[in-house]
Amino acid sequence: YYDADGALAHIVFHWHRQGPTQPYGDLSLTVGRQEVPQISDCVYVELDDDGNILPPAVTVTRRDGVSIVAEGREGRDKTLTFQNDNGWYRIEGSWNDGYDTLVQLLDWAWQHPLDWAAYPLAAGDEYTYPTHAKMPDAFAGRLPDFAAEGLWEEEAHLSVKNGVPVSYEGHWALGEGESAVSDAVHWCLTDQPDYYDLQRAEYTLTQLSEQAVADALTTQADAQGSISFRWGDSCVTVYSRYPELVWRLVAQLQGQ
Repeated sequence: YYDADGALAHIVFHWHRQGPTQPYGDLSLTVGRQEVPQISDCVYVELDDDGNILPPAVTVTRRDGVSIVAEGREGRDKTLTFQNDNGWYRIEGSWNDGYDTLVQLLDWAWQHPLDWAAYPLAAGDEYTYPTHAKMPDAFAGRLPDFAAEGLWEEEAHLSVKNGVPVSYEGHWALGEGESAVSDAVHWCLTDQPDYYDLQRAEYTLTQLSEQAVADALTTQADAQGSISFRWGDSCVTVYSRYPELVWRLVAQLQGQ
């Protein structure tokens, strides 16, 4: 991340763990050059449902002359924050990450101060988020003809990286007047899929079938289903409760 002058401000490292056989985990380490407010004194008392005093949610300890602020507790999001001559550090863990895990990461960060010279980029990428109407040619040929299926656009937005569109998110309504259905189709396309996008995408565009779409989107009448698929290096995720409609949109792309 970069400040307004284009100088490197801070770096964030992420570690995620998620899956049917793995316990959920979400750790991050932020190292920055700017100062972060430190808690120097705190009086904090919290009671449980039975009126028992819970352990403090904020504590301050010292290690090698450096104050370390711990916030949160087991079963909640938690952080460890400290500042030394190399910069300020914040370690964050999810409700399911124990403090012992955060302490292991703290020990590692303590022994391996960030080498700022290893990140020589002079400036970061510039992202803007215009409406699709402002860049109507974005993703031309890569979106279905929604209007041909009786849909009309409620809103659609882009993520633009250094002037190049990299993702699209559109909400499309069905019908008119009082019988119109808002957000009948929610269509997301990204050229920068992350780990979770790729994990959700069980199919490629050519592998998708009408039955696969029906199985994914057939849910209760008041709830949307979703289906994700890979299209080259991109990922598409569609949210809807109308599998036949979504299949016709997908079939358009398959026929291109």
